[in-house]
Amino acid sequence: WKDIKEHIHDLMDHKQVLPVWVIDEAQNLPPEFFRDFPAFLNFAFDSRSMLTVWLAGHPHLAQTLDRVPYAALASR
Repeated sequence: WKDIKEHIHDLMDHKQVLPVWVIDEAQNLPPEFFRDFPAFLNFAFDSRSMLTVWLAGHPHLAQTLDRVPYAALASR
């Protein structure tokens, strides 16, 4: 995660590029990913947009993300 964050900062600060991260087949990610992902997104994202993330997957992915344990992810 640290390397990814550093690369995102480099893209934003030195190249003025807003990265888009598309995660396909996101319904196959473990529940821990959705639980921990908001913490990853929590670096300077409150003050500026640094990354756009698209979670692509089967329709039941939306049902999973609507659950209370993943509310922090929805707020990001």
